[in-house]
Amino acid sequence: MKKSLLLFLSAATTAMAVSGAELKEPSFYSNTAIQNVSPNGKWAASEVYGTVVLFNLDTGEQTVFEAGDMGTPYYTLGLGNTLSDNGILVCSTETNSDATYLENGEWKALKIGEAKNANSCANGITPDGSRICGNLGLVQTTLDDVTMIVPAVWDRQADGSYGDYVVLPHPELDFTGRAPQYITAVAISDDGRVVVGQIVDCRGAFLYPIVYTQGTDGEWSYSLPTDHLMNPDHIVMPENPGESPEMPDPKSYLDESGQAAYQEAYDKWVASGYDSALYPDYVDFMTEAKRAEYQDADAAYKIALEEWNVKYDAFDTAYWDIVEASPNFEFNQMALSPDGKFFAMSNSKEDDSDPNAWFPVTIDHVWVMSTEDDAITKYEGRSLSVKAWGGDYVLAVETDQNSGCFNGYLLKDGEETSLYDYLCAKGEAIKEWVDLNLTHETEVYDWETETVVIKNEMYTGLPVASRDLSVIASWTQTNWGDYTPESYLFDFRDAGGVNIMEADKKGAVAFDANGNLTVGTGVVDLAVFEVGGTCVLRVSDPDSTVACDLSKGIYIVKATFADGSSVVAKAVK
Repeated sequence: MKKSLLLFLSAATTAMAVSGAELKEPSFYSNTAIQNVSPNGKWAASEVYGTVVLFNLDTGEQTVFEAGDMGTPYYTLGLGNTLSDNGILVCSTETNSDATYLENGEWKALKIGEAKNANSCANGITPDGSRICGNLGLVQTTLDDVTMIVPAVWDRQADGSYGDYVVLPHPELDFTGRAPQYITAVAISDDGRVVVGQIVDCRGAFLYPIVYTQGTDGEWSYSLPTDHLMNPDHIVMPENPGESPEMPDPKSYLDESGQAAYQEAYDKWVASGYDSALYPDYVDFMTEAKRAEYQDADAAYKIALEEWNVKYDAFDTAYWDIVEASPNFEFNQMALSPDGKFFAMSNSKEDDSDPNAWFPVTIDHVWVMSTEDDAITKYEGRSLSVKAWGGDYVLAVETDQNSGCFNGYLLKDGEETSLYDYLCAKGEAIKEWVDLNLTHETEVYDWETETVVIKNEMYTGLPVASRDLSVIASWTQTNWGDYTPESYLFDFRDAGGVNIMEADKKGAVAFDANGNLTVGTGVVDLAVFEVGGTCVLRVSDPDSTVACDLSKGIYIVKATFADGSSVVAKAVK
């Protein structure tokens, strides 16, 4: 049977630990989709159908901003690292498509000048809140050959407000020689000097990354990291033929009496119930001279159209040949490392391995690319979409096409680690909780038997995390229920002196081959805890080697130094 889940509107406080060291039970939040966590792990943000919830994870406070009716705000979170360490949230309101930020419970608009009421949005913010990046909408959505969105940054002023926008440099033309539809700025580095975004070509079918860098002189420049991978077959792109020739309007060749006679015939046709035999032809109501003039214009049009079609076909064929041979990426799926040296995107391509498939299946493979050179690390073990950057990891999600369940992955150094395995490695108590609460009975269509079957599916969701991964949040749709989104959150931050996450290894505390603890210099207090939180060993002013009679397993070791600082690390015996 389907499990009865612990669904709370606020964080669960049931303890998973003893001995004065409390490890918080993971929290469920119903009807939420936590999509961002601040670098320091203090803040989290959710957006569902235009309603935004800001979580203060230190106090447990939740501030809800509900989407309104027509003419009232409909909030949309930014696309990148949207939360600062001091709780500033960047986004937009659909009502005005403005670039907006939330600070101290108040929504404030960024200056967008002539872009007002176009497709503007604030997407990323530095941890200290000093700089915001986003998209500046120049015109409303149009099919005209113009760039509708350009990248921009806003800097915080001495009075705490954000100044005028600065448009980042960008190419005016795409590889076809036409204006790109969009050029975005999605995420920003910690120091604010590196911004990454995407270029969407003139047709909206081809996307590739762009990196903006601010030099020491304050000037911005841009680079195209995949430019060297474009058009590997060196196909010559023909000149854009432009708009097709305009067909002559036969109505304009009618004099006043001809227009009246045509209208009379048209009315009779309508009165007849649209009898095709009575449908009037403009040519029959022209004077002889105007008929000859129109026929000459129509003949010239047909010749020009044929010539244009030849040029367009050549342009179109070359376009699709280049697109299919070049790396193409998913819209808005990108993340930037805190130091600005790497970014991740989902490379999209069609899987044509099944010739009997009703429609092509799109496979997304994560590419991690350098902002400084051509280095690329590819993750092609499964279809993954980029969600965020957490610590040294790229956080991504795999979606099961049959059940629709989301499962997170952590990517690093060419290796893929499932979020499930990552969490379970934190200890048996965590594993038991994950197995109990994140496994659900789901209806899945079996293509071989062409029947619907019930399967136990793991849903770890779409992950986001703090900088040190001490806070990990995720959300998923309740495909086992009413399909409303829900979030869960692990808060592994130090609570009473114990943190079950790995920290840096300052102090070099570890078990040696004899089962004794080796301790680095400067440690004045050493405490060893079971993963559940029970203190099993404590030594003041330990020697470099501490003898201990502990069972095999995983332990949490806290080393405290003379200056009062402490480090927590996982040690395996």
